[in-house]
Amino acid sequence: MSAPDPGHYREHLVSAENFQVIRQLTFELANVPREPMVELGWNPKNGDYLKQLARSVPSQITAPTRVKLVILDEEINDPTSPGRSSVSQEEPESPSDIVRYLPKSIAAVYPKLLRAAFEALGELETRYRTGYYEAEVAEALNAIDGVSGN
Repeated sequence: MSAPDPGHYREHLVSAENFQVIRQLTFELANVPREPMVELGWNPKNGDYLKQLARSVPSQITAPTRVKLVILDEEINDPTSPGRSSVSQEEPESPSDIVRYLPKSIAAVYPKLLRAAFEALGELETRYRTGYYEAEVAEALNAIDGVSGN
């Protein structure tokens, strides 16, 4: 089998600990004012996709498990499948990696939406809703920044 064309996808690894924070913060996207989120690129389609992504990763993952986010040029509807992409589903980098797929259009706005949710909720409300402290959230947000490709 030939290697996939690197122009059609890229990968971003997130630790289990950081993805647990990202997962919880993703669920909070629905609980922040909609207008600023729309200005950042949120829409019902990508909001649903991100919820589906968060739900597709087990809630109790721990190290050494990592979440490998594969960012695709094409639009897809399922974070557990690369669609028609030439990305190989054979073996992750590590047997403990959980592989999920994101269209580039959603990956471009995901970190901004998470940061906006954290800012809108504030430190105390985020702690109350997610169970994570500000430092944990900041670390997770830094870990997901690279997914946008910027």
